[in-house]
Amino acid sequence: MQQHRIDVHRHVIPEMYVRAMRQAGVREPIAGVAYPRWDRDTDLAAMDRFGVQTAIVSITAPGVSFTSGQAAQRVARDTNEFLARLVEQHPDRYGAFALIPLPDVTGAIAEAEYALDVLGLDGIGLFTNHRGTSRCSRHSPSATLWSTYTRRSRRLRSSRASACRRRSTSSPSTPPGR
Repeated sequence: MQQHRIDVHRHVIPEMYVRAMRQAGVREPIAGVAYPRWDRDTDLAAMDRFGVQTAIVSITAPGVSFTSGQAAQRVARDTNEFLARLVEQHPDRYGAFALIPLPDVTGAIAEAEYALDVLGLDGIGLFTNHRGTSRCSRHSPSATLWSTYTRRSRRLRSSRASACRRRSTSSPSTPPGR
């Protein structure tokens, strides 16, 4: 099949990301959905089979909402470095949208700057839900994020997301401090 398609909604699920979720006690990352195993060779074969020349990849839900603070920053950084290596190894096949550690606005800005300016990723992937709070609106307290993106003329990709399920009895969709 002739390859000519560009897939801008393709997810990767690195093993390090899966391990981080398990360590945080996540038992069902996307409620009611079997989380697939992902590997580059199988993904490239699927792209070939369906005529996809290039895929712009991002992480799937739940992003970093299963953790917080420095742990969320580490998950975002490790994921973005994985994405950068994938793009470096296959520059004509992959581009990538970075993961940022929202709702930590300061950490998200720092990671966005690193992912865009140092790693050279193509844009930022945002989720509509970050631990029960929406941070994707231009009118939200995180409006400073928008200037970080727009100054660089990079792309944003927004995905619907709901809170992941944990083993604990507390509600993962309750915003911190409530």
